[in-house]
Amino acid sequence: MKNTSFILLFFFLISLGNAQEQTKKSFQVSSFNMSFGTSRALLSNSKTDYLNLKSMVDDPELFVNPDDFSNNYYFQDVEDAFSTKFQIGITPYSKELGKLNHNRELRLGIGMNTGTRRSYSFNNKETIVVDTFYSNNGNPNIYLEQVNAEDYYYNEEYTELNFNIAYLFKTDAQKRLHLYFGFGAEYGFTLQSVVEVYQSETSWENYLTPDNNYNSNYYCSSSMGREYEGKSDRTNINGTSHYIRVYVPLGINFRFSNNNSFFKHLNIYSELNPGIEIQMAPKSNLYTNPYLGFAFIGLKYTF
Repeated sequence: MKNTSFILLFFFLISLGNAQEQTKKSFQVSSFNMSFGTSRALLSNSKTDYLNLKSMVDDPELFVNPDDFSNNYYFQDVEDAFSTKFQIGITPYSKELGKLNHNRELRLGIGMNTGTRRSYSFNNKETIVVDTFYSNNGNPNIYLEQVNAEDYYYNEEYTELNFNIAYLFKTDAQKRLHLYFGFGAEYGFTLQSVVEVYQSETSWENYLTPDNNYNSNYYCSSSMGREYEGKSDRTNINGTSHYIRVYVPLGINFRFSNNNSFFKHLNIYSELNPGIEIQMAPKSNLYTNPYLGFAFIGLKYTF
């Protein structure tokens, strides 16, 4: 019900702007734009974060004890998500100018992020000498070594719906090329969150000389001596994560033409959004993360 209310409010604002009469309105819905880019956040990533994630999933039995593994990697500390946004631009009325101020814009939008946040990897490797080959001609002995490796990899994936608002200050919107900056905020919540779990067991053989160097005459290649067994699982994250982002839009806009009846309304732009993200995860976990949004390419149509 709450999600539906946000969507109805968004379209109500569009209808309200279009209902204003040109001579009386204090603002004008002046543009529609869509953009494609990335959403990135620098995330804390530790054993505590791993255990917090374990407490939020349907099947915590899929999560291993990190203390049972010799190598622990909490390495995915940067969110990597594809971002799509659809926005409308509203030009405000200026009492000082006595007309609409096209160098200012209130922007309202809806978007979606899809990608990964945190990842974890744990592995063990056991080495056993299983046989010795003795030389009769004075050459060094050769040792047959068996290696057994066990690996677990966890990847947190999510899909998020978000709503954004920004107020922009433009250098000169009448020119074909102009810059802009402003202040923006975004609220988002997860539609789906899962953890993908990959498990593998690998064994292979090495032939070694006494100084632990590989013997090229006897070394077993992966096609001859390697055995691999792997499987994957998935478990849902219970509850909904909420995101609040505050950022500074920094962008450049280029209008295709000044004269052509169609292309004078069509613009291309790129925008950077440095800021701060607050994540409210299930189980009352709260994170504050540096944030960077980037619209690689955006298309804008002005009315």
